Amino acid sequence: MRNDDEHGKVHDSITARLFVLVDDEDRTRARIETRDKGNAVVTLLDIDERPRIELGVGNDGKGLITLWDASSRPRAFMTVDPRTDDFVFAALDGLGETRFTLQVRGDGSAAQLGLGGKELSVLLSHAEGRSGRILTCSPDGEVQFCTEPVDPPAETTEE
Repeated sequence: MRNDDEHGKVHDSITARLFVLVDDEDRTRARIETRDKGNAVVTLLDIDERPRIELGVGNDGKGLITLWDASSRPRAFMTVDPRTDDFVFAALDGLGETRFTLQVRGDGSAAQLGLGGKELSVLLSHAEGRSGRILTCSPDGEVQFCTEPVDPPAETTEE
């Protein structure tokens, strides 16, 4: 609903604990709020009012970006730890289990790639998409490097 007297009027300041942005059909498309212990959060929602991207800052200064799937499950997040400046990116499967992490130390001394789950593999391919090699790691820690070139997975398009 629009108040024609207020439409287009610019205010110098608006103070609120919750700000909700709606579209022309009154569907919530974004929220700006403080949660729990005062953590500041901005959430962007899709047309069906499901969270898709969330930006937050905790009281400890840690920023967090979370990406949600169409079923409202978190699927990836990234953050920088304000105490160490370490950067962390994690990808989760549809059950919420961490399957991939990338961590880069703030001082530049190391980068770490982590794979979760049972036996996982990493396809290493040329930037131009030519054949690659596969590195696998079994649950007991055995690492194998495939010696035969493999074709990268076919690109998929969303319908």
